[in-house]
Amino acid sequence: YVIHAPTMEKPTQRTTVENVKRAVEAALSVADNLHLESLAIPGMGTGVGKVPYDAAAQAVVSVLLTFEPKFLKRIILVDRNQKMIQAFRTALDCS
Repeated sequence: YVIHAPTMEKPTQRTTVENVKRAVEAALSVADNLHLESLAIPGMGTGVGKVPYDAAAQAVVSVLLTFEPKFLKRIILVDRNQKMIQAFRTALDCS
């Protein structure tokens, strides 16, 4: 499956940390409702949406820490951008 979770209301629009959180919550919920066991999540909102890497990483991690899955067993944080990967690592270390 590919779960598309947009962070912007309109294409090329700046977005917010709150929209990133909503998108992550929605993706997790859909994955869990589909009885998926694993999900990969990229640095949402960090491209055209212009959310700073550290803020996006904190948003994603904060949602992951409060989500209570029924079926999901593994969530992988991924990105092609090394700065986003480092932001994920930092956010996880601070949690």
